[in-house]
Amino acid sequence: MKRVFFVGNRCNVFNTLLSFRELELVNAYVVQNSYLHKLYPAYVTPPVIIGNKDKHSFLEAMQNADFDILISNGCPFIIPVSRIKKDHQLFINIHPSSLPHLKGIHPVNGSLLHRHKELGATMHYMDDGIDTGSIIHQESVPITEDLDLGLLYRIAFELESSVFAGGMKKLISSHFSYLGEKQASLGSYYTRSEEDMFVDFATMPDRDIITRVRAFGIQGQGTRCVIGNTGYAIFDAEIITNQYLLSRYNVIDCGSLIFEYDNKLLVKSRDGIIKIKSFKKTDPIGNLNTDSHPSKHREVEL
Repeated sequence: MKRVFFVGNRCNVFNTLLSFRELELVNAYVVQNSYLHKLYPAYVTPPVIIGNKDKHSFLEAMQNADFDILISNGCPFIIPVSRIKKDHQLFINIHPSSLPHLKGIHPVNGSLLHRHKELGATMHYMDDGIDTGSIIHQESVPITEDLDLGLLYRIAFELESSVFAGGMKKLISSHFSYLGEKQASLGSYYTRSEEDMFVDFATMPDRDIITRVRAFGIQGQGTRCVIGNTGYAIFDAEIITNQYLLSRYNVIDCGSLIFEYDNKLLVKSRDGIIKIKSFKKTDPIGNLNTDSHPSKHREVEL
């Protein structure tokens, strides 16, 4: 039986880990206020709760712990693997993209922003790079138009669990000697930026606006914009195709609010009209005003 040190913030992989008789959880470091923190099972090894300021104590504890396999799934720190890892240990990460594509912190946002056709998950060995180690197991699913960001997060978490189960079976069947496959290229990275999360109705194509809104369409994120003198965070929007509306409001200045109705906004865009279906007002620098219109979406952390 292999002794496991787990660090992360997500439930699906953690629960799958507990289902393997070949693995024994001996250390669990769980990110504060994550879903795993809130839903951590009472019948297993009590967790150590960590925050962004706990990197030093976490690394020290890892160096002193007695384990065979480190399993990372949402670890908030970059681990200096070559300095810490002992010869008999395996360091493994589960990442929600098809590596080498979309390495880094926010791959699920990136998959929508860059209009990827598939969402992947990868179980890989860890090295000193960020998501650069040899691949143990990968799976992917199609990204269809009916998937919003919240659904895509849920699918990503489930896919991670499936990838972990498949990869662990490979390791067990090889007596933990499987080396994996080196990543085929440098690939790409994605981390959310303020620039990516902003839209300008007067200058940007409608398709780009809708893509950005879709890529950040959960509460706690949202795509920022300014209409008139008011800031907004947008969580859902669609392009208006009705010819009467397009003709009726064709002469209005691009970027102007046409009207508000039923907690929705109709905005004149560069290419036509966009209906904002879910939003919150923000202050002039983009911070959410929680007293304004409530979003339909819940925050999902990654």
